[in-house]
Amino acid sequence: MKIKKVEIQAFRAYRRKEDGTFDFTIDGEVPSNFIAIYAPNGFGKSSFYDAVEWAVTNHLERISGEYNKSNFESAARSTKDPNEAQKILRNRYADKTLVTKVMVSTSRPTPFERELPQLRKNQRDVRIGGNSVIENEFFRRVILSQDEIDRFLREANPHDRYIKFIESFGSDFETARKELSVLINDNEVELRELKKRSDFLLNEIKQPIDISVFDQFNSVATELNAMGENITLPDESFTSQRANYLNASLVSRQHELNTLYHSNTKTLAELVDSFEMLPTIELHISNLEEQKTQHNRILKGVVDADKYQVLLNSYEQCIADQKQTHMRLMRMLEISENIESFLQTDAYLFDSTSKQKELNENMSKSSVQLANLKEKLHELNNNLKTSDDRALFLRNSLCTRQK
Repeated sequence: MKIKKVEIQAFRAYRRKEDGTFDFTIDGEVPSNFIAIYAPNGFGKSSFYDAVEWAVTNHLERISGEYNKSNFESAARSTKDPNEAQKILRNRYADKTLVTKVMVSTSRPTPFERELPQLRKNQRDVRIGGNSVIENEFFRRVILSQDEIDRFLREANPHDRYIKFIESFGSDFETARKELSVLINDNEVELRELKKRSDFLLNEIKQPIDISVFDQFNSVATELNAMGENITLPDESFTSQRANYLNASLVSRQHELNTLYHSNTKTLAELVDSFEMLPTIELHISNLEEQKTQHNRILKGVVDADKYQVLLNSYEQCIADQKQTHMRLMRMLEISENIESFLQTDAYLFDSTSKQKELNENMSKSSVQLANLKEKLHELNNNLKTSDDRALFLRNSLCTRQK
């Protein structure tokens, strides 16, 4: 909020509105960014501050405060006219037809306007001491009376002076500076955490990898391929997609071998049953053929012997097939037990590489953001220095005015 115009009538040192009108605008509309009021003692500077404070807050800390209570009560009693109210705010020499009135026009749409009501002869026009009702108390921090300026300049701690000044005049620059400081600190903490995480992952990557899993898998797979299987051997270019395909093919092949194993076992059992029945069959055949000629017995014996040989060969072949199938099944079980460890190791390497790339990208982005924030902080520090120079100029001007 900026003050455009102040109109004072019959208030403190100002008798008429014409004598107490202050226009602080440029071209009649735009308020000035900086105003300095300079005059010798007794020319109404304090009355001007009092008028603005009273119009905005309906309170005068310089007069109504407890620390000045006794002085102003004594002054009020000494100037009391028995037939009139005590005049502390109203100018005693103003025309009786004029109303004590102050209007402060600002950049806000509605001006601050205050009038003294009609008082009885046993009243005073301002309450001295006690708890007065203060309107728009927020503006007490930006509208300073002369006594408050003196207390501000006499502040023992320079840091407290700076804090009070920034709270009143720092505006968005101070808020932005605080937010940027917090953001920079947060980014620095985040960068440190990312650096720790990156160092940890780099150390993890540098750890030696147990390649014996690959060698063992390739050895078993090579033996199975020599037996007629078609298993893909992993190498340096082995990807997760190929790993999934290999896992699926191994599971499918294992199911096929299990089915074949159960089928061969069943066939073998049937052949063993048939082989055990051969002596009985031979006995029955010999009994039936006792009446046949020796030639027929020899021919039948040859036929039986051929059948026996065929069955024996089939039996031996089934035994061999069963052993080979069992060996393949054991190899497949060994592969299935190691494939999970292999896939986990491969997935871990792939995830570690991806996370490293992502952390490097985040670190680069954070570094760029930090550089931008430092540049903005430098600009804000320059603006803050400009504000400090303005404050110093204002302080010097006020000191000169008091002298």
